Amino acid sequence: MIAELPDLQFGHRTDGVLTVFRTPRAFDREAVRVARYAGNADHFQDPEQLLTPDECVKIEPALVPAYTSGKIAGGIFAASAATGNAYQFTNALAQTCQNTGVEFCFGVEVTNISRISGTITGAETSQGYIEADAVVLALGSN
Repeated sequence: MIAELPDLQFGHRTDGVLTVFRTPRAFDREAVRVARYAGNADHFQDPEQLLTPDECVKIEPALVPAYTSGKIAGGIFAASAATGNAYQFTNALAQTCQNTGVEFCFGVEVTNISRISGTITGAETSQGYIEADAVVLALGSN
């Protein structure tokens, strides 16, 4: 798994993810989604659990102030989910890739992907042709 590479330091935690909802409407909407997927539980290693506000506080004691002021409607806990700092992860991954010879081309318009017999060989770009073993298109918005 990519998150387990030794050079990727990003606060990776594997002790589950708790999502807390402040309004009953938001919690109820997600509860419907969880129930819908529970019908396909054999597809999931560890299905999400619907939690009461009391159960949320047992998992995360830092929620006590929100709990005592009535600002928690419920929660969903995914015990097998992992989390980390996305900014640190992407920077560490980019550095690891660069250390192995990956070249990043930011702000370049790709106009065509070149293939020979179905294998990508490079890309035509606004800065000319770039030969490549693989191409990752990360298409974002302005």
